[in-house]
Amino acid sequence: MSLSATNTSSVVPTAPSVVTAPAFNSDVKFSILPGPGSSNKEYTLRVEFSPSSSSSAISPLDVIFQRATEDSKGRWVDIASVNAKTRSKDNETIKNAFGKNDFEDITTALKYTADERNKTNTQTVAVFDLQRKGPSYGYGNLKEIETAEKLIINRLTAASSQGSSTIDKVRQCFIDNNVVLMIREGSLKAKILESPLLKPEHRDFFQAHGHGQAFCQFTEFFMNAIKFGDQIITDPSLPLDTYMTSLQEGCTATPHPTSIVVYPPDYYDMAKNGEYSKAMKSADKIFASNFEYKDDKYIIGRFSPKI
Repeated sequence: MSLSATNTSSVVPTAPSVVTAPAFNSDVKFSILPGPGSSNKEYTLRVEFSPSSSSSAISPLDVIFQRATEDSKGRWVDIASVNAKTRSKDNETIKNAFGKNDFEDITTALKYTADERNKTNTQTVAVFDLQRKGPSYGYGNLKEIETAEKLIINRLTAASSQGSSTIDKVRQCFIDNNVVLMIREGSLKAKILESPLLKPEHRDFFQAHGHGQAFCQFTEFFMNAIKFGDQIITDPSLPLDTYMTSLQEGCTATPHPTSIVVYPPDYYDMAKNGEYSKAMKSADKIFASNFEYKDDKYIIGRFSPKI
């Protein structure tokens, strides 16, 4: 759910008028603030919940991050934001992990980012968001999601092609284009729901029907932290780097201070109008951000910390 060192003072192009964005879920407001400690390497993500989104008031939520002490001066290129659901049979979970539209979005993102990916000290990553399917859909069972993720990753990292399904085409595409790492967004979300970061009221809100967009955007800040090598002060037991998995033997993730993300058409409205994007643009003393529109459908976001 899926962005570089371009300053937020840059002129952001007007969004193409041909795209009609649906009504956007704004039940939360995100703010990025300086951390409460004496270190200038801390920042706080504050979440304020709309009174209209619940029958009773929900207290604000603060998550404090610690910036990485050092980084590689390189960049991340994020070329996939794929959503899928577990199935009752393992082979169906694997077969339905990637759809034809996902494959098209991945190949398009690779085309748009060819120059960036060819630069030295660059790692290319895909984001995979797996949730449970069925009456109890969502992220309430970490073990089930992690088990299914392992099946899918095993197929993507197989020594040879295991068939002709879309996932096998994605596997070869990843090999050909050096897509070496995957963020397991589904299990990250499930772990966040278990974390003492959230009070019961916050947990209930994010799991409630209609708040999927809010939870997706909330998790985006954690995925940024994974890429930048940041840690969570308010829950040290949540090691973010464990949710970045290698797709290539011998490859390990290295913190980089720049993240370039290609948002596919399904994420266009969220990238353009969402509370996550508003927060990143407003936090111009803590993060630099810039958004570029491509072919009336895709958005490329570029983010980098300033502290």
